Amino acid sequence: MGRTTLSKTLVWKAAALGAGLGLAILSYPVHATPASAGDTVTGLYEVLLTTMKNGRILGQSGRFTKLDPVIRRSFDIT
Repeated sequence: MGRTTLSKTLVWKAAALGAGLGLAILSYPVHATPASAGDTVTGLYEVLLTTMKNGRILGQSGRFTKLDPVIRRSFDIT
């Protein structure tokens, strides 16, 4: 019974993780230019928070892939 409970737990964790990642992808801002400075800050915050929460799963290259376009869009970096 312990093994069955463990596998059910892993399935539920995997399902929750998949649902969370799906929602994160759907909530990612798709507009090219934010309407205001507040939108810029909010968009950066949302992507940063989601990336931090999923940091272990994404790994270093995944975190970079998620944050790079948002940082380039948010800051004037040459």
